[in-house]
Amino acid sequence: MVNDTMVEIAANYHGGGGPITFADGHAEFHRWLSPDTQFPQQSGIATKKYNFMPVASDDPDLLWLRDHATRPE
Repeated sequence: MVNDTMVEIAANYHGGGGPITFADGHAEFHRWLSPDTQFPQQSGIATKKYNFMPVASDDPDLLWLRDHATRPE
């Protein structure tokens, strides 16, 4: 996660957050904080994709993902 990009954003329609699953099998609920990750819910066929989105380097959700989903060097 060296680029300032959100590759796949999890759902935010559970009170502004969604579950994140990890490679080791555990899951956590994360409430998204940034306006960049608060996109409107779509129904039916999705008309807009929210993947590979550039975000600011200090985006709180990007920093949370980096802290929780990557291993220390």
